[in-house]
This record gives sequence, C-alpha cells and structure tokens, in this order.
Amino acid sequence: MATPTTDYYGCASGGVISAGRTQLRPETAIGGDSISTILYGLSSTDWASSLSGGRAKIVAQSGRGGTGVSDWVGGVDNNYLASPPGLSGLPQLGRIFFRLGTNDCWADRSYASLQTSYETLYGKLAGYADHVYLLSIPPMGGVTYAAFNYRTIEYNAAIAAYCALHPSNFTFVDDTYMMRNVDGTQKPEYFHTDRLHFGGGGMYYAGLEFSSILAADLASLPRPVERVVSDTYPAGNQWHSNPLNVGTSGTFAGGSGGSGQLADGWLVSTDFSGTTVSCSKVAADGGDSNTTPWQRFSFTSVHLNGSIQAETTPVGRTLTSSDPSELTAVVEYRLNALDLTKLQYIEFLMETNTGDLLVPRMRLDMGVATNVSHTGVLHHKVHRTGSTSPASAKIKFFILGAASGSNIGSIDIRNFTVRG
Repeated sequence: MATPTTDYYGCASGGVISAGRTQLRPETAIGGDSISTILYGLSSTDWASSLSGGRAKIVAQSGRGGTGVSDWVGGVDNNYLASPPGLSGLPQLGRIFFRLGTNDCWADRSYASLQTSYETLYGKLAGYADHVYLLSIPPMGGVTYAAFNYRTIEYNAAIAAYCALHPSNFTFVDDTYMMRNVDGTQKPEYFHTDRLHFGGGGMYYAGLEFSSILAADLASLPRPVERVVSDTYPAGNQWHSNPLNVGTSGTFAGGSGGSGQLADGWLVSTDFSGTTVSCSKVAADGGDSNTTPWQRFSFTSVHLNGSIQAETTPVGRTLTSSDPSELTAVVEYRLNALDLTKLQYIEFLMETNTGDLLVPRMRLDMGVATNVSHTGVLHHKVHRTGSTSPASAKIKFFILGAASGSNIGSIDIRNFTVRG
C-alpha cells in the first residue's frame, strides 16, 4: 500500500483500512416521516451526502409516511427490514439523518405536550448512532396546511434548543430556511402541489444546505471512489464490468434519440417522443488525481416525462431470491450548467428482470435552479427490495424530463462500481 490506488480498502470482516485518516464510521441511516421517503424528500439526503463527497454510506432508508412521534417511539426498535422499519439489526451507525414533526404540527399539538416523547425518541436514536442530525420541519402552506405552519416554527425552535444542550450527540440542521418568506410563511415553488411535501427543488436546496455541514463534519472519512478496478467477476466481487469507462463501443437503441460515443458495454435508449441526447467521452481535468475519463450525456432536447436510460449488463454470480442481499454501489457524477427545472430526477440503480432492486434507487430530484454545476459521489449499501428469483439484471442510469427544453446542460458519470 505504498502507493494506494483508492482512499480505503474493505476487509472481509467488514472493517476498513483507511489511508492514514482518522476513521469515523461511514454507515448512515435515514429516518422520519414521509418527507424522508423516496417520493417526497429522501432525495434531499442523497443530495447532501453526495455533494459532501459520498463519505456517508447510506445503509438504511427507514422513512415512514404518516407518522408522528408516537409511531417512532414505539417503532424505532423495529428491525430495519421490518414493515414498518426501525433501526435495530444495523451495525453501530456513524450517523442518522432524521426529520420528524410535520404530522404532529398538522395535528396542532404543541411541542410542549409531546416533549417527553420526543426526548425519549432522541435518546433511543443516540443509542443507535454516534451522532444524530435532526433536520428541520419544512414550512406548511396551502388551504389545508397553512393554518398549522406556526407549529413548524415552534417545533424547530424547540428541536434546535435540544441539540444546543446536547452538542456531542445532536446537530440541528435548518435546511429549509430558504423555503420561508420573511414572515415565516411558505414559498410554494419548493414544494409539491399539496404544499406539504418537498418538490424536486425543495429536495435539492435542502440537500445543498446540509451538504456544507456534512462536508466539514466528515472530512476525515475517505472518499469511496475507486480509481483502479481490476477485480471484476470472476476475479473479485465487482459486478460492473467497465467502471473505468474504457472504450467507445457502446450502442444506441430504443427511440433512436441517442448519438455519439459510449463507453464499452453501455446501451442508451430514449422515449419515442423527441428526446435527444448526445454522448461523448471526456478526459479527466488536468491535475485530477483520478484520471478516469467521464462519460458525458448532453441533453439536446427534453420534454415532460421524456426519458433517457443508459444500461449495462452486470457480471457476477447467479441471482437468487436472497443473493445478493446488500450491494455497495458508488458512482461519481458531475453536473455541467444543468437546468434543473427541465428534469424531474436522475437515478442510479440495479434492477432485475422481475423488478427487484438489487441496488435500490440512488435518486437526485430536481427543480427551481436553472444553472447548476456540481461534482458529487453517491454511496449506498441498502438491502435489496423484492425476493423473487430473477434470471437477469441491468445496472442503470435513468433520467426523466420535467419540461420542454433544448441544450439544458450535461451530466458526466464515472467509476460506477457495484460490489458485494
């Protein structure tokens, strides 16, 4: 290891050898109400963790819709694979990202009346993780919810005060302040049409705000991107045959809206309604310690619900109803002057022919911002969904359009590894 080719090395025991860095625990779980589920807000934490370098490894997604503190006090000790999920059964976590309170606010219950229950829950969370990030309750708006918005302000002040009294175990993250007007009312552009849940823009801006805190807190953890990968199956447990974007023999199919250069093994398809994407190989920037070239997708024409999918067939062992159970997926992405108002989301996954997700969706929802450039790393080890006996699977990169537009920017990806 005199000349390490990656920032860390996994051991068979599950431990990590880190290249001279102080080793925090990377394992991270997400919990809370519906604003912590994939439909309405989970993406904010994927934005946060990826924009801070992917140092937090997401190992559980335990958000539960319609829940309040009473549900979580009684359910946090459920197994993380149960229905509803809790946090037991996981290894000791480095951190938990937790957002809860919207439904208690909607029920117009004062924080003081539930304080004991909340503090009991916080104590339980602290038993599962070295540190807990309590994320703010977003503002509520619209005909149904605006009358209860004052409670969100009350709750956030109380949660912030609790964290200030327990700084070694808790951090309050006000990642929704930009979604309020000066008088505390909701700015609707950040929200779903129901005026309660995040829209894509809300998820992006909440994640962006949280990412700066995570970047500072997790700086001593290694970036998980593998720059040298030579142990794909059968030599090792790497399922993606071309994470280093070698070659240009990829192909195009589907709606015939794709063109250009594709790395070996990839196939790009589009819808049949005018979506077009130009693909190219782009060299790493000068001075970049990672010399892996980027695979670029330049969006020349998009529209509402238009889709682009890049897929590749994984190499690996025979798939069964239980194997593989948990795969570690890492991908580095780069957004180049991207108009987020033209896309609903992008996501990375590994899906079987029967619909099981061997790599559950690593999704970045989008909106509001019109010219965004970021580099990030998505990093998950989340248990598969589904228990069928599939015959095959695909590793996928999927993009879904939100509105008509042309030349809206581009996305680059590289070092997409799937291990386990």
